[in-house]
Amino acid sequence: LGCASGTFLRECDKKKLITIGVDISSALLKQAKTKTKAKLYRHDLDKPLKFLKSNQFDLITAFDVIEHLASPFSFAKEVRRLLRKGGRFVLTTPNLSSLGHTVMKEKWHGFSDSTHRYLFTPSSLSFTLQAASLSVVKLQTPFHPLPQLIQPLVNELGLGGQIWVECQK
Repeated sequence: LGCASGTFLRECDKKKLITIGVDISSALLKQAKTKTKAKLYRHDLDKPLKFLKSNQFDLITAFDVIEHLASPFSFAKEVRRLLRKGGRFVLTTPNLSSLGHTVMKEKWHGFSDSTHRYLFTPSSLSFTLQAASLSVVKLQTPFHPLPQLIQPLVNELGLGGQIWVECQK
């Protein structure tokens, strides 16, 4: 969900996965069409995905999507509807608790995108997902420019620039 230009879908195609991509941007979907075999749909993710069946997916991804939506909770509930029992939902979003936000303040990248409607801390994102009846299996806050030796500490403290979450229905 929020497949953009289809780069991740192309990687899934290489693994012989059956894929579907959804994005609001016609221009990005046009690019995706050149990269992936996925069935592509233009759709506003603030609206229910009525064209997709309940309990249909083993895996749903949404990379840097949830912060753009009018109702992240409604989106999470819709994702839950689409997942099969035991299905996984993997998402990323900027981390409001990040070291970058602390240092950069109002110049932080999470604030620089005017299309961001909601920003999350690890605990607020976990709360939203759990309220939508998704179980948080794994949550990390990577900060990639840091050396590998420091990564575990930054992740443990929840200070990385992104929140990466894996949930299960």
